[in-house]
Amino acid sequence: MKPPRNSWITYRVILLSAVFCTANAQPPQPQVSLTSTGAGTWQAAWAGVMQRTYFMQWSTDLVEWSFAPVVEFGTGAKISGMATQNANKYFVRLHYVDAPWITTLQQARDSDFDNDGVPSAFEVETLASSPLIKDTSDTDGDGLADGWERFYFGNLTTANPATVQSGDGLTNQEKSELGLNPSLNYSD
Repeated sequence: MKPPRNSWITYRVILLSAVFCTANAQPPQPQVSLTSTGAGTWQAAWAGVMQRTYFMQWSTDLVEWSFAPVVEFGTGAKISGMATQNANKYFVRLHYVDAPWITTLQQARDSDFDNDGVPSAFEVETLASSPLIKDTSDTDGDGLADGWERFYFGNLTTANPATVQSGDGLTNQEKSELGLNPSLNYSD
């Protein structure tokens, strides 16, 4: 029996476009293209738009989505490589934020679009969480958001929720809830 034509392609890829942006007059986002690079890996490519910060998500079932560990910014060609985890279906969507106050890639990486006190780059690269939706997960039940605690203390066990670190009268728990840096004095 002769194998079907192009039988070596076992991936069904669908590109989705999800938008999170402000209401300014930015141009529409050019479409993302996806190219197989062999051995179950793909490369997403798109044209960047001025003052636009990009985040990539992937899924194998359209239910559970994960953020790729990448933050891109601004104009020019953008490329993100992805492994498909040997899935026979693989979906990609591009999120972006138009923020005129952000003018460099470093500012985009340091951004905090969900106001949780954790930089966007740390959220996608280290925590694998959303930089766009505030995550208030508290797996150890100490009253401190896990992402905030990991970013400022490096773990979930060091920080005491009742401690006031900077003399401003705000506890770690209050600063976690407000998305503030625990070591900075906010009494001004």
